[in-house]
Amino acid sequence: MPKYESEAKQAPTGEWLEEQLANTAWWEAIALALADLGGNATVNDLLIHPYFKAKARVQGRPNSPNLRATCWGALQIHTVLESTTVKYAQEKRQPPLIFDKQPGGHWVLTGDWEEAGEGLREKLTQLRQGPASDDARIRRHLTVTFHQSYSYEDFVEGIRPQTTEDGGISYEVRDGLFKAFCQRASQDPHQRYALFIDEINRGNISRIFGELITLIESDKRAWWDEDGQLVEGIELVLPYSGERFGVPKNLDIYATMNTADRSIALMDAALRRRFHFQELMPEPKRIPGSQGDGYIPDSEGGLLNLRALLEAINLRLRYLLHRDQTFGHAYFTEVKDLEALRRVMVYDIIPMLAEYFYDDWRQIRRVLADEGADVEQQLITAETLDPKRLFPGSDDLLTERPDYRVKSTDEISADAIRKIYESLEREA
Repeated sequence: MPKYESEAKQAPTGEWLEEQLANTAWWEAIALALADLGGNATVNDLLIHPYFKAKARVQGRPNSPNLRATCWGALQIHTVLESTTVKYAQEKRQPPLIFDKQPGGHWVLTGDWEEAGEGLREKLTQLRQGPASDDARIRRHLTVTFHQSYSYEDFVEGIRPQTTEDGGISYEVRDGLFKAFCQRASQDPHQRYALFIDEINRGNISRIFGELITLIESDKRAWWDEDGQLVEGIELVLPYSGERFGVPKNLDIYATMNTADRSIALMDAALRRRFHFQELMPEPKRIPGSQGDGYIPDSEGGLLNLRALLEAINLRLRYLLHRDQTFGHAYFTEVKDLEALRRVMVYDIIPMLAEYFYDDWRQIRRVLADEGADVEQQLITAETLDPKRLFPGSDDLLTERPDYRVKSTDEISADAIRKIYESLEREA
């Protein structure tokens, strides 16, 4: 992610403003510009204000002929009901009601501005100070997690309901996360932008991506000149807004998935062809331990080898299951002492093993080298349930069954963990 970040102090004022206004609504950007102009300005004044222009650039519309209509629309929708100069239908107005137009075409802040504008006034103070006063970083990256209910309307664009002042409902086309981010990236062609999609295989790819399946291809990526004219790549017409849209060349898309997840088989083949796949297998050498060498103290004067522990568990999983169901090194990267290791084993490793083996505890005990070990050195104990004792007098031919119990964290000894990898060394 640092590849897609820069210090706010070193950023040009225009880029910094775009970062600050990227997540604001149009009415908020207009209110900020109007407040910066002393709370009294014409639409022409607002259209040339740096805040309005920065918001337009973020939206990918710096030269759009519809910007005046956008400004007028936001002002009218949020005009106070008692206005005598604005004829916009009252049932279509939406809170907060903070604008009014005076005779002569000057707009002012009024109505709910004192209460609703408190946060915006704080924002205005920050904007007036500029990037030199901001210790934050400008982030040119965005993260989203896919899930079964994630949709095209969330990702690209869709029609969303809005509650009106009188409790009614109106509908408007709203940009989704990806479209808005693409528009921002297209206005800053000399910087790289990145979208990180986590759990991409959990979403319905065809439903979410729509025409993006075509637009994200490397040879279809778009590039525009300073006048907004397409120079390279392709644009398609979006179904809801009717706007032409392309994915800019300076946007990188990263997606992650867990190969142990059963839903990976359902991932859209069309998407597979458009990504470069890079396998990230467990790397025990990345486990630092307490001193950087992978070892932690065992509270008894000895050491425990976290790297050897992970490698032993994963070798057994590769044999009993599949290479895609091995444990990643991240489980152990924050482990610095025996207590933390006990918690990882009881609350992370063993529950995942139970999931992998469908509660076949005999196999789980094999992975942990508990079978054949002394009870004191077991993480999962096994006792026999005798039906004759449990059901005295029963004539049913019931057989004995094993009863497994996972030890609590304070019951697990260092030797119980050490034997997991030392048993493998002895066998070798």
